[in-house]
Amino acid sequence: MANHTVSTKSRSTRSAPNSGPKRDRKSRRNVVVLASLLSSLVATSVLLIALAPAPLTPDAAGTLFAIDQNDSFEQVFATKTPLGAGRWTQIFIHQSRTRGGNAVTLGQPDGMGDHFLIGNGIECGDGEIQIGRRWSAQQAAKPVGAQVGDGCISICLVGDLDQTPPTDAQLLRLEQLVQALQRRLGVRGKAVVVMSQTGTAAGIGAKFPLDHLSRAVLP
Repeated sequence: MANHTVSTKSRSTRSAPNSGPKRDRKSRRNVVVLASLLSSLVATSVLLIALAPAPLTPDAAGTLFAIDQNDSFEQVFATKTPLGAGRWTQIFIHQSRTRGGNAVTLGQPDGMGDHFLIGNGIECGDGEIQIGRRWSAQQAAKPVGAQVGDGCISICLVGDLDQTPPTDAQLLRLEQLVQALQRRLGVRGKAVVVMSQTGTAAGIGAKFPLDHLSRAVLP
């Protein structure tokens, strides 16, 4: 019995050196696999951060989006502050009198002064409609260079329309937007106004086709 016990201990002692390196090699493999996995995850995270667009400025956060031509204009009326009956009675349209721009670059210290902006393809998509905080909050507009009443919706067409006419996409989107506002809010055609002055952002610009607007506006 004593010999058997000694023999068992001897076999155990001989097998121990063989099992240790195996465990070490397995542990090292696990560490290598884990390290590789972590490296891949880190690299992927860095790549995603690098490719992510810059965040919008606080003046524009949550207020800018494009409406594709196939989208419903119902998105325009999904405002943070609910639309009030009789709140809006006029629509004012003017130019930015700049080569290009968007709601951020053309914004004032307290944000975009207009309720809507329609891009011309320079710094903003051609025909892209951007919706400002003032519309979302149902606040009065403060268009550059003009004073409008509290019940006036302000739409800015990006471009120097004294020098270059609006694009076809801008005219189409303006027509669609104005008609959508007229239908939903009951704004009459005579309440869609422009200022014919040139040389000012408050005007509609010498190159704007007033006859087109006359035909596009609902009675």
